[in-house]
Order: sequence, then C-alpha cells, then structure tokens
Amino acid sequence: MSIYKVWLGCILAMFALYGCSQKSSSTASSNAVFAASTVQASARGIIEIEGGLLALPALISGQVQHIDVKPGSLVTAGQILLTIANHDLLVQLQNTRQEQKIYQTQQRLMDQQIALLQHRFDVQKQALRQGVGSASAVDDAQAVLLTAKQQKQNNALSLEQLLGKTQLLQAEISRLTLRAPLAGRIDQIHVQVGNWVQKSDTELIRMIPHHSLVIHAEVNEAFINRIHAGEQAQVHLETIDSAQVFKAHVIYVGATMERSRLADNAQMSNDFPCYLALDPQQWADAHSTFHIGQTVRVNFL
Repeated sequence: MSIYKVWLGCILAMFALYGCSQKSSSTASSNAVFAASTVQASARGIIEIEGGLLALPALISGQVQHIDVKPGSLVTAGQILLTIANHDLLVQLQNTRQEQKIYQTQQRLMDQQIALLQHRFDVQKQALRQGVGSASAVDDAQAVLLTAKQQKQNNALSLEQLLGKTQLLQAEISRLTLRAPLAGRIDQIHVQVGNWVQKSDTELIRMIPHHSLVIHAEVNEAFINRIHAGEQAQVHLETIDSAQVFKAHVIYVGATMERSRLADNAQMSNDFPCYLALDPQQWADAHSTFHIGQTVRVNFL
C-alpha cells in the first residue's frame, strides 16, 4: 500500500511540473508576442541638428590676420571668430575720406562766395532801381551768381557720391570681421593665420548651432503607412557598448521617396524620410551621448 502511494505521488508531481513548465513557456511566449506587437516598424536613422550645420564662408577677400576660436569653443551670437586683413580696402577708405574732406571744405567756401555774389547782385539791382546802375551790370552779377550756385550743386553731388562710397567701403571693411551668426559650438576651422581667402570661399569655419537634435530615419515603403506624426518611438545607438534607449516622437513623415544614405547598397535603395524629435527631458543626455552624423536604430511604437 505504501509503495502504491509513493508511485501515485511521483506521477502527480510529474504532472504538476509539466503543467508549470507549460504555463511558464506560454507566458514567455505571450510576452514576446506582446513586445513584438508594440513595435510597428523599425528603421535606421542618422543624428542631425535642427536646421543643419552652419558653413561660414569668407564675406570678403583678404589674408587671415587672427583666429579667435578653436574647435570645440562655445560662442555667442555676434562673437568674433576670425579677422581678415585687406590693405587695399583700408587705403581706398583713407583716400576717399581725404577727398571727402576736400569737397566739404569747398562747400563751405562756396557758401561764403555765394553769399558775397548774392549781396553784389542785390546791390546792382538796387542801383538800377535808383537810376544809377545799368541793366548789363545786373545781368552780369546774376550770371556769376547762377554759375556759383551751379558749381556748388555739382560739388554737393560729388560729395554725396563720396559719402556713399565711404559707406560702402565701411560696410566692406566690417565684413573683414567674421562673427558667429548664432550661439553654438565651433566644429571645424579650415584656415590658418596667414592664409589668403577669396570672397565666398565655400567654408572657413563650420559651426554647430545650439539647436535641438533630430533623427532622420529612412523607412521602408512596406512600413510607411504604419507611421504617423506624433507617434512614439525608441532610439538606440548602433554601438556594441551602448544599451541606453532614448524616447522620441515623430514630427514629420515624408510624402515622397528619397535615395537612401544608410542602406548597404544606397544606389539601389529608396526609402521614405521620417524625422523624429527627442524627448526634451533627455536633451542633456542626448547632446552628451549623440554625435552629428551618428547612425541609430529607431523602433516605432
């Protein structure tokens, strides 16, 4: 009897263990299915800065005289980045100012001369009315007065042109100082002191503005209808040693396909662009973790 009880107990224990095993396997399977079902789509992406990087060209030709920043420097809007020297412009400005002073002096002398000629004309007219002058003398005085006024007008026009030239030269010289258009961080400097640069050179300094980081994801056409603006996503760095997950949300889904930049065979691949913004609460961590141009994996939830 006792052997029968032991045998029956073993059979019941085996059934209990089998039932627990099946339940555990079923639970794990359902969790995996649930986790998979929450991910609507997955795509590769690249970290970008909102508005893009700033490539600062030379605004005027000249020789680099001084560089006030270095890669990694934090700068404020309007801060001087580098200074360019252009001797010819300075000489032109100096000569123009000297010529301007000459014309201004001539204007003052002409004002005095016209005042005297006006007085002479008035005296001749008064004499003619009193019968002691002549009409020819009045005409001569008037002609001389009109000539002087015309000369003053021509001089004033030349002076106005010189003032305009001075302003243009001053504006050109102000461009010799390259300033930061926005607050940000210096990424790269492509010139050295002593280098000659031409106006509109492609890039002297590259700046990263203090804007938000965005993710440019490339979504396959098979999944594009599952993704909509406002939906949540998770962003993972594509590095072996990184397990950190960042929250993000979709801000824009492209309506047309573009040539892929991230696919292994980019020449043969087209995807839909999708832009995501990171959770503001994780901005600080994101800026210290992410780098512009870094690739990430995006899971759309």
